[in-house]
Amino acid sequence: MLEKGVQENMVVKVEVGDNKEADTKIIYKSRCLGSAFVILHSMKNTKFSIAVVLINPNNSDEILAVKRPHGDNSLPGVWGLPAVTVEEGELSEAAVKRLGVEKLATQIQAESYIGIQYDERADYGIILMDIRATLVGDEPAVENAQTSKTKYVAQKWTSDLSIFTEAAAKGSLCVRILVESKDVSREYVPV
Repeated sequence: MLEKGVQENMVVKVEVGDNKEADTKIIYKSRCLGSAFVILHSMKNTKFSIAVVLINPNNSDEILAVKRPHGDNSLPGVWGLPAVTVEEGELSEAAVKRLGVEKLATQIQAESYIGIQYDERADYGIILMDIRATLVGDEPAVENAQTSKTKYVAQKWTSDLSIFTEAAAKGSLCVRILVESKDVSREYVPV
């Protein structure tokens, strides 16, 4: 937890899981979709990504799960949430719209902030934010996605969050945020 009085460009120590600490630099303090957050920058190369919890317009109890390709570097062949790396200068809401077009071949819109976390990977740090989104275009179609990044190989609407168990076990940050959010019971997916 950050103490009161931290300012942009300050270097602070923060806990990054499993009782590890990392020197981080406060690079941005903001409010996003009605929730305040602070972005920390690791002394490692850091990327900022957004994952969406896309609600099924025909059944509000279901969200979209996507399956990563078997050749994926970080989470091969597991079911997770659609995600995209934010481009420099891009707002989170714009990244959500781009994710819809590039990875789901449809139009989606950011609705609300769910959570944000930082994690250290072997060769980089990652800041990941989960955002609840709504479908405003056609049914998602990952098979029609036009992306040069991770192209998902399958999709399904689900209310059974146990589909994310393997991703959680392998360290999926977006699944961790989803499970730890106040809207989801921890009993579904072990973290």
